[in-house]
Amino acid sequence: MSQIQNQIRAGNNLPTGNPAIHHDRSPLIIVLCGKKGTSGYYRGQVTTEKGDWLMFDTGLAMQNLCLAAHALGLGTVVIG
Repeated sequence: MSQIQNQIRAGNNLPTGNPAIHHDRSPLIIVLCGKKGTSGYYRGQVTTEKGDWLMFDTGLAMQNLCLAAHALGLGTVVIG
């Protein structure tokens, strides 16, 4: 088992009182990742005054995932 898997199982990364502390009971954990320097760029150059859109785009993706889960009667906890 990897170090990351051990930390996730131990809950070492979560403060006391965080509802996600019980993540070990979850049937599924989804990790959302993004690549900096691609969203809001064209041929390596920033195309808007906002610069890198990574956080906007990943936030929208996670919001849609949570809304879809809710529509299916599932709960979600966003960490981070």
